[in-house]
Amino acid sequence: MPCEIDFPFRNQDRKGRRFLQDHFNSRQKPKNSNSQLPRVVASERSHPFEPGNTISHAHNSIGWRDTEHTLEKPDGVFRIIGLGDSYLWGQGVKREDICLNKLPALLETSLDGNTIETINAGISAYNTVDQRQQFMNRAVRYNPDLVILHFVLNDVEQQSNHHGPKVEFFASHASPGRPSDQLSELSCLWSWSRHRLLSYIQSEQYIRECVNSLADDHPGWLACKGALADIKKTCDTKGVSFCVVVFPFYFRLNGDYPFQPVHTAVVEHCKSLGIDVLDLREAYREFNGPELWVHPTDEHPNEIAHEIAAQEIARYLLRHQKQLLRN
Repeated sequence: MPCEIDFPFRNQDRKGRRFLQDHFNSRQKPKNSNSQLPRVVASERSHPFEPGNTISHAHNSIGWRDTEHTLEKPDGVFRIIGLGDSYLWGQGVKREDICLNKLPALLETSLDGNTIETINAGISAYNTVDQRQQFMNRAVRYNPDLVILHFVLNDVEQQSNHHGPKVEFFASHASPGRPSDQLSELSCLWSWSRHRLLSYIQSEQYIRECVNSLADDHPGWLACKGALADIKKTCDTKGVSFCVVVFPFYFRLNGDYPFQPVHTAVVEHCKSLGIDVLDLREAYREFNGPELWVHPTDEHPNEIAHEIAAQEIARYLLRHQKQLLRN
């Protein structure tokens, strides 16, 4: 049965909007390219939330944040299925703003006479192993022509290591919402200094853990590599194109970005398996990061970040259409 839930963003007040606008105004516009598709320029976010500062997340009867789709693919339709976690599920953005849902309009203008259908099978907190099961048990039955796995840097984390959702970098390690100590109640300077120090220590610890999770013998990385290989094998057997899109953490993108080793490891492994892979790191290099969050307290990509991803994915698919859009 279809269902709908609301995510409140009650702190999206004038202070929050000013925080975002300061980041928009403090950066240069990205340079234009000669590609068929225009580049996105960050600007004032207009009405990113629904009334009451909420975002409705409606689900179909399968439990996916999408409309209903028939198992049988309609004639003349090129069907794309997206696998992913909360980035693809679209936490904090309207369904029509999710990058996958923007692909039909971007691709159909360049592919005369073709109808593109996308199916969003993203589930919040799923890692790559979960996405393999999602694909094998359900998504493959929809007879896709192309599968796009939206890889986020914490997809290596094993669900068995913790109870609840995967660790989110900002919310868990750089968030301002920390319990205060007794001295913080007496001194604003101490409270501010303590918060900055703890945020730095814990964020640096998480960065090290994230990079180390890509060690050759790390259980999570081994499981992730196995899942990618299984999806690739199944797609090859069924004549389905498969590609991986690597998303960054939106943190220090235009400076000393600390997660680059994770990108490099994932890209190199995909290439070793013969998997087409697109790394979105470069697409966001001229941004700092927070101006692409859905909210000052939630680092999931906002509608601007999704638009940039959609255009980069569309460009990549058009450049490699012989192998990825061959059906």
